[in-house]
Amino acid sequence: MKMDLLLSIAIFFVMIVWAIVNYNKLWTYAETVRSRRANILVATKKRADLAQRLVDIARNYGDHEKLAQLKISEDMTTIAGMASVNHKTNLMLNQVASLAMAFPELKANETFQHLMSQIASIENEIMNRRESYNVDVASYNAFRAGFPRVLVANAFQFEPAPYYEISEEGLDVLSEFRTGDTALISDVFRRASDRAQDFGAYAGQKLAEGQRRLKEQQERLESERRSADGSADSSASNPPA
Repeated sequence: MKMDLLLSIAIFFVMIVWAIVNYNKLWTYAETVRSRRANILVATKKRADLAQRLVDIARNYGDHEKLAQLKISEDMTTIAGMASVNHKTNLMLNQVASLAMAFPELKANETFQHLMSQIASIENEIMNRRESYNVDVASYNAFRAGFPRVLVANAFQFEPAPYYEISEEGLDVLSEFRTGDTALISDVFRRASDRAQDFGAYAGQKLAEGQRRLKEQQERLESERRSADGSADSSASNPPA
């Protein structure tokens, strides 16, 4: 009974430690994915800012009415906002490129050339960041899908991470990535702590009962031994006639 109880306690705490270790690993993988995604958003915002500066220069040439309508004001902290900004930035750059073909003096402008060079550089950077993001997404998803680790992932709402893709129309395709409901996590660990305390109290009670029974058994055996010794002494002092 005592060994079974100790074994149950050991298994329970091993499972708790295993769950915590795998939760921390999942969080680390997910945090890497979120960091890569944030880097893409930053680079995309920088590209949009450079494109806007390019438009400001191009407004001095030709028909600038359409260019003036392409102001970027979306929230770049969201995936939908980033996709919209990318789409509008592409429109801006296409119109500026067409304008530069019609006005050689615009194309020869040093500031214009410098901004175009910066935009080309940031576009290469965005491409590299997308590749790094997708590599980390693959690592996270592979780690998450392993059994029985996937049970921990599902329990703590670590969803599969979406890949960054480009549609046939050339539009950015990237879904939201949600992981680790903090309220749920706090509740799970609170209940686990309560269960551990209850289990510890139960184990302590059972151990105390076992020790009490063992002591009673030892006392009973000691009493029986003394009684047997007393009977033997009485028989020795009163031999049969």
